[in-house]
Amino acid sequence: ALVQIVETVVAQGLEPLLTTANYDVLVQLVVDAVVMRLEALVLQKRFNQLGGLQLEREMRQESIGRLHLPMRRRSAR
Repeated sequence: ALVQIVETVVAQGLEPLLTTANYDVLVQLVVDAVVMRLEALVLQKRFNQLGGLQLEREMRQESIGRLHLPMRRRSAR
């Protein structure tokens, strides 16, 4: 849901106003900020093996799978 909201706001609102390079930088910065926040939240939690596998699967399906390849590499951590 978060990725869809960000895509909608950024793509519909800002993409027409920015150059391709500036748009790419903006998207990278947003992805970096979201990934850093998620990483901080996840590191505060405890997971057993099954919970860790489930988290990984959901992250790949929901957010990382929707990102373009360069963004996928940045959030693969």
